This record gives sequence, C-alpha cells and structure tokens, in this order.
Amino acid sequence: MLKAIFFDADNTLYDTAGIYRRADLAAIKYIAKKAGKPYQKLNTEWLEIVERIKNSKNPRIRHRRYSYGLIGRRHGVKNIEVAYKAFFKTTIENIKAFPGTESAIKDLRKHYKLFVFTDDPRNPTNAKLKKTGLGKYFNQIISS
Repeated sequence: MLKAIFFDADNTLYDTAGIYRRADLAAIKYIAKKAGKPYQKLNTEWLEIVERIKNSKNPRIRHRRYSYGLIGRRHGVKNIEVAYKAFFKTTIENIKAFPGTESAIKDLRKHYKLFVFTDDPRNPTNAKLKKTGLGKYFNQIISS
C-alpha cells in the first residue's frame, strides 16, 4: 500500500529553468562589473565552467557558489557571496509554482505523507517552498 510520495523540487513543483537563466545573469553581471569586464565575456567563460562541472557527483561542485567562485577568482573578484545573493534574490522574486501544483499537493496530503528530495541546499529550498506556498504541505524536506 502506498503511504508516501517523494517529489523533486526544481522544475517539478515550481519552474526554475527560465528564472535561473535571468538569475545567473544577475550574478554574472555583478562579477563582471566588479572585474571591469564585459558581462558577455564572463558569461561565456562561466557557461564553459558549468559545462565542465555539471555532472559532478559532488553537489558542492555543482552549486553556483562554486562556479561563481571560479569565475570570480579568475578575474580577481573576491566577494562572490554578493553575486550569489543577486542570483537568489532574482530567483525568489520570480518563482511560482506550476499551475495546479498547490491543489494537487493539497489533495495528495489528505492521503499520503509528502516529502521533497532535492540536491539544492536547505535554505534556498525552504525559501522557494515558502514563496510558492507549498512548504506547508510537506512532512519533511531532504536536501543536499
């Protein structure tokens, strides 16, 4: 008998694919401004870094803080946390649950325990679930 349902978060409960492109650009523009370089050049370099690391088994290496840090160090920018905050702010300002997700989750919650599994860190996941209004329906969130 089915007792629980496990959900991935990004691009399952809410749409992050399109938002992340804008959010990454906000971060890269910050790094480019601090480095005094055109953001298009840094964006191209950053995308090359992402291509190299995207299949790493280590979630810390796949995390944006890591790739932003690599591009930042390459161009003498030390405070990458501000770039990550620009990414996160843009994400939270624009994130929305997929249409129908909340009503489906609400109905499922009546019959099953619900869990979120994600390779995103806990704080960003909690913030996205709160902003979309979905966090209150899950029994537990398991993150990287």
